[in-house]
Amino acid sequence: MPFEPLNPPYVICSARHGALVQSELSDWALKEEIFLEPVGRNTAPAIAMAALRAVQNGDPLLLVLPSDHRLSDLKRFERAVEDAAELAMEGWLCTFGIVPDHPETGYGYILRSQRILNGFKVERFVEKPSLDRAKAYLADGRYNWNSGMFLFRASSLLREMERWAPDVLQACQKAYHSISYEGAFLQIPKDDFEKCPSISIDYAVMEKTDRAVVVPLDAGWSDVGSWDAVYALHEEDACKNVIVGQGFVHCGEGNYVHSSHRLVALEHVNDLMVIATDRAVCVMKRGESQRVKDLVEALESQNLMPNQGSWRPIASQETYCIAECRLASGQTIELNEEWASICVVEGEIELKSEQEKQLLKKGESKEISVQNPFVISNATAMPALLLKTTWNAVER
Repeated sequence: MPFEPLNPPYVICSARHGALVQSELSDWALKEEIFLEPVGRNTAPAIAMAALRAVQNGDPLLLVLPSDHRLSDLKRFERAVEDAAELAMEGWLCTFGIVPDHPETGYGYILRSQRILNGFKVERFVEKPSLDRAKAYLADGRYNWNSGMFLFRASSLLREMERWAPDVLQACQKAYHSISYEGAFLQIPKDDFEKCPSISIDYAVMEKTDRAVVVPLDAGWSDVGSWDAVYALHEEDACKNVIVGQGFVHCGEGNYVHSSHRLVALEHVNDLMVIATDRAVCVMKRGESQRVKDLVEALESQNLMPNQGSWRPIASQETYCIAECRLASGQTIELNEEWASICVVEGEIELKSEQEKQLLKKGESKEISVQNPFVISNATAMPALLLKTTWNAVER
């Protein structure tokens, strides 16, 4: 069956990631709408917000995709989406079940029952199994990995949420009606949204409804859920090292180096993962990258998470330099150049020094001198884009 015309996508993300998401999508000209969550509330509220938006725009089919998954065979994926679309048009809530090729203990499973069109009725969802049970599921042949990808009509999902998760739906409806708009961004109000239960779409709806179907998918899927998964997607060199960006390994095997801002060199070490950004460096043992969440929690408990923005040069001559900074919600950056001019391209910022405090909005600018250094902060939930022009003192 032919697809319905594709609408501009909805992207749901943390308010802190809004600027990054917009930057990543800028080359595609998708006319996307980006929902900014002030707090995380898992997948059920996020999908509900998109569905509430969709029913106001013709009640289309919603293809729900996590941002960090990878599919190597897009033709097979398209065929699976076509199969799921037939079911969704009839009011079914479709999930895509990955055809397993090994006994995996890191994923949940879906047990299929009778066939419905080109899919199967869901018998039940199964939590992450032990290795022995995973081997039994693989031998059984009726189990698929739970991909976390879905296709349904927006109204079908909302109807099932009203039946099985009315508290989630009601909280989302209240938050949706108070959304504020700024360009491509839809800011979800914190006071309403933080009252919403934090629950996955599986627990809230899919495990309870009698309208769940699964469409098998064998398309080279990876959830890219860890740095180990990222390592597995790249081609290794002769020593099984993977280098992304500026990295070098001497006399080492099985290492992964990811660095975009500085050279990272490893000497006589094996099976390490090194991820370097302009804000921090993380080093961990390969095979243990799933535990990065524990590391983040430990850093946050000690108030050590980096929260500084950074400048990226975009034009320069002998006498001047222009740089941009995308300042996410809650981020700060210091200004202590000898001479500089700051212009706000998007959003709103606060400039603070020992002598004064000033708000700058979109289109406004200010000149800074070394005699009066400033700290720039973004205290709003919206991302801000800044341009900084610096001059040589002689030219000034």
